[in-house]
Amino acid sequence: KNISDTTIVKLKLKDVYGAKIEPSEVEVIVPVEELISKRLSLPIGQINFPENVSVMTFPANADINVMIPMSQFQNTDNSKLRLNVDYRNYNHNSQKLPLVLSKVPDYIENISIIPDSVEYIIEKKGAEEIGLNN
Repeated sequence: KNISDTTIVKLKLKDVYGAKIEPSEVEVIVPVEELISKRLSLPIGQINFPENVSVMTFPANADINVMIPMSQFQNTDNSKLRLNVDYRNYNHNSQKLPLVLSKVPDYIENISIIPDSVEYIIEKKGAEEIGLNN
């Protein structure tokens, strides 16, 4: 806790009855890296929708703000994240569907999605409209 720069500490290894421990201590390096903000615009996909149902979202893209380690800044692009609306969150009484991130690298921190929900139209493919919310 409360470290702001890479830290090196020496730790004694715990004795184990009947065993000889060599070496008796080890050096542990705790790397600390500055986090920086990055904003990405992601297309909104869909998950868990029945095959005969499609959805259109308004808007079709959303922005996310994330904090990432400086070393990952150049490597972090839209291909590393996936933003969706989930059919399991569909409620015919609601005019909006919440956005969910279904793919996020473990090094990303402090995620905010803007907007956090979207208006939508749900249609049966090749058939009549089954839901319209504006």
